[in-house]
Amino acid sequence: MKEKKMLKLRIGVVIAVLLCLGIIIFFASKRIEAALAGEMQKTLEDVATQNIIAVNKEIAAKYKLLIALAREVESRTDDIETFLDEMSGIVDVYQFKRIGYVDSDGVTHTTDGYEQDLSYREFYQQSMRGNTMITDAMEDSIGDVHEMINVFSVPVYNEDHSKVQGVLFATYQTENFKEILNVECFDGQGYGCILDSSGNIMVNSSDDGFGEEKDLFVALESKDNRNKKAIEQIQESNRQGISCTGMIYLDKEEYFYYTSLNHQINESVQWYFMSLVPAEVLGQRFQPVQAMINVLTVIIFAVAVIGVAIYVFSYHWTKRRLLKLAYVDPLTNGWNYQYFKEKMHDISKKQGQIIAMDINDFKIVNSTCGIEMGDLALRNIWDVLKKSLKNDKEFAAHVNADRFALYLATLDRKELISRIDGMTHEIEAISDELNIPRIIPAFGIYSLEKDGKLEKCYGRAMEAQHLIKGRRDRNYAFYNEVNVERMEEEREMEDSFEEAMERKMFEVWYQPKFSVDNYTVVGAEALIRWRKEDGSLWSPGKFIPLFEKNGMISTLDEYIFREVCRQQEVWEKEGKKMFPVSVNISRASLYFGDIVDKYKGILEQYTLDSRYIELEITESATINNSEIASLIEKFHEAGFHVLLDDFGNGYSSLASLNVMHFDTLKLDKSLIDYIGDKNGETLLYYITRLAQTLGLTITAEGVETKEQVEFIHKLQCTDIQGFYFSKPLPVDEYEKLISK
Repeated sequence: MKEKKMLKLRIGVVIAVLLCLGIIIFFASKRIEAALAGEMQKTLEDVATQNIIAVNKEIAAKYKLLIALAREVESRTDDIETFLDEMSGIVDVYQFKRIGYVDSDGVTHTTDGYEQDLSYREFYQQSMRGNTMITDAMEDSIGDVHEMINVFSVPVYNEDHSKVQGVLFATYQTENFKEILNVECFDGQGYGCILDSSGNIMVNSSDDGFGEEKDLFVALESKDNRNKKAIEQIQESNRQGISCTGMIYLDKEEYFYYTSLNHQINESVQWYFMSLVPAEVLGQRFQPVQAMINVLTVIIFAVAVIGVAIYVFSYHWTKRRLLKLAYVDPLTNGWNYQYFKEKMHDISKKQGQIIAMDINDFKIVNSTCGIEMGDLALRNIWDVLKKSLKNDKEFAAHVNADRFALYLATLDRKELISRIDGMTHEIEAISDELNIPRIIPAFGIYSLEKDGKLEKCYGRAMEAQHLIKGRRDRNYAFYNEVNVERMEEEREMEDSFEEAMERKMFEVWYQPKFSVDNYTVVGAEALIRWRKEDGSLWSPGKFIPLFEKNGMISTLDEYIFREVCRQQEVWEKEGKKMFPVSVNISRASLYFGDIVDKYKGILEQYTLDSRYIELEITESATINNSEIASLIEKFHEAGFHVLLDDFGNGYSSLASLNVMHFDTLKLDKSLIDYIGDKNGETLLYYITRLAQTLGLTITAEGVETKEQVEFIHKLQCTDIQGFYFSKPLPVDEYEKLISK
């Protein structure tokens, strides 16, 4: 009897234990589900923020363009049709439907040829009062296609800015905003909407959800009575100017995050952004965890003690795994950028520096040594950065590729530079340790502001970093050194570079060289021009220094060399009289050890005699390059004639002519301009005599006057190049010249 009671007691205890364990398992699973739901809401907020940034950036770019165009229109209102014809290219580039001008009488002229009265439109009335304006989505009243559009407008003042004389506007297809809402989330199941102040859905990145109904509140009411709570929540959010999250019921349950989209163009037009994801995504994410819990439950019921131990272990393991997936970078096994953002969430309370760092030309390591060696180098770089942190108040993270982010809690610039120098030294030492090409880090630094946001601060640090990318004299820069307008133009040139190469928008022009004796053509120098979409030319003075800084110049050098070889081959096959053409080689290209073999190989591809292709090396490129003398000899062995360009432009060393065996000396325009000055002419006389004694031929550059031609003739220079005889010519004009 006692044994039976004891057995019942033991069974009861086991049942009670198992019941307790079951309750614990149940609540634990709910806790994990709640944590995942919270994470999903946070992701929705992050996605909304990224989309808002993208939309605001698009709007700001459009207005920056319109304001610039409005300034140009101020003086051209009498010739507005011509101006609008010129804007046709801009319409396509900036994805406008049209650009138009409305005069003070409300008469509209557009790039697509329409003319009608738009004085009743609110954007016209607002901009005539001097306000910039962006409209809510509205039906296009111009033309035959009455699609939904948004209108950007700015006032156009008279020339003394005392009065608004008209309105410049651009029509933007509302559907285009859909392309901007491309921040993918939740494996493509999440989507977003832009709404106007009345709750009308202007843009929906998904075709699902609200169906054809454009009024958000009507759509919610018609779908499910349970949406009343969400409607009240959203309306209250609008009144208080705050964000909100919750659940709505469409064809299925969906989580949402709702917030203001403040485009800062005009306060009278308020937009909102709503990001959504089906609630079933949470179930999909929770399913692996739930399956694991079910397995643990079976084990626990089989062996209670072992089951409890397994559950506890599994729970903590799962938590650590989720933490690792969220915050640990799989390549470096260190912190990722998401962790960095979490640590910097209270950025307004921090004082210090946000640093953006990456490696100059790291792709060379991957291409020459392989991806595995590149990854090993990145792990070693992470170890250096982690070791550089002084305490737990400083953070570092691997962003992606070879990019890293740091926060250093110091305001002392001297100390900061010292720490950066230390990191640079250790990172450069990795090259020797791994026997890989030299790796040089570039640091962009931005000092935190009290009201700053991390993305803004990190973005400015990256802008500072762009200042010194590819430079050899320094490897860090502060944001206060950034010229924002110049930087935007340079970014446009960098982004367009590859496309311009593919489309051959880089044109080779030829500046002829003329004999001093009879003033006939004896050769030419190849110069590069970049033609923009509108047909105008980008100044070489803008893109050449940029490409020298970012390393693209080597690619451009090779492009010019190939184009000149190709054209010379064409002329040779056509039986035209052949003249040597000299091609410039930049300082950066000279640092590549295989440049001689590469250029020789290109020449052989076109079966050209090397006497028709000459190479120009600027005088500045010979400075601080101990290999230049041997490099010149290698070019000679390959059959190339080598010219020393810009001699006399600030670096001249006559003694160097005896060490570096150039074939031709090109006198810089700064020396030619001395002609007419007695001392300057004396200097030119002795320079030319010394060069001739050393066996060099001499080209005079930048010759612009008859007096200069006569003096150069007396000096017995070999040939002349300059505007007096000819400016640089497009290939067709140069071909006509040499065919005479």
